[in-house]
Amino acid sequence: MAQRTVKSIVTAAALSALAIPAHAVTQTVEFDFRTTTPSAEAPSYSFSSGGLGLTVRAGQAASGVLAIGMDNARVTEAARGLGALRDGESAGPIGAVNGRGGRDGLVFDFDKSVSVQNIWFGRIGSDWAGEEFRFFAPNAGGDLAAASGAIGIPNGGTFVNYMLSGAAAAWSGDVFGLAATDFNDSWRVAGMKVSFESITANPIPAPAGLLLGALGLLAYSLRARKPA
Repeated sequence: MAQRTVKSIVTAAALSALAIPAHAVTQTVEFDFRTTTPSAEAPSYSFSSGGLGLTVRAGQAASGVLAIGMDNARVTEAARGLGALRDGESAGPIGAVNGRGGRDGLVFDFDKSVSVQNIWFGRIGSDWAGEEFRFFAPNAGGDLAAASGAIGIPNGGTFVNYMLSGAAAAWSGDVFGLAATDFNDSWRVAGMKVSFESITANPIPAPAGLLLGALGLLAYSLRARKPA
């Protein structure tokens, strides 16, 4: 009887010590979309950083909605980042996100909800004069709808680190899009910084670990003394 009682106490103590709730931790990760290999294209590209997965697809923005795959849109990879290519493109820097013959766009689909902090744009032309983008987010109907007006990309070097503001900065979710706004736009997305919450189990406190060890020794001792 005494052994059964002690065994119950050991089990209850162990469960109590292990019943430590997990907690959410905010992580910030960066994605670098630049490549040193020759330019390539595909329907989508997948990336991973710090336990966060991302799939990038291409599309076209029209009537305030960014539609994936329109005109057989593909994602392009190059030294200055990701771009888009649609059937029939014949003007401007082909393979970049541009506004010639339609408004190219890229859709970023994460496997967790994120908040976007920074986007790195890769320059295509000789400067950033007139370069703009528009931010798209899911609406109530599930379409990627324009969530901002035209946002100018600041003039800078080959790569510009743009910190989001306004509605784009306030957004959080698992999918968003970026698209050209007019004929003058031509850029690539070289990278981005996003934050997300991950669930982390709390470590067992040192006193609880010592208690578990002591109770384990007690249980072993009683079991060793049990008559054959």
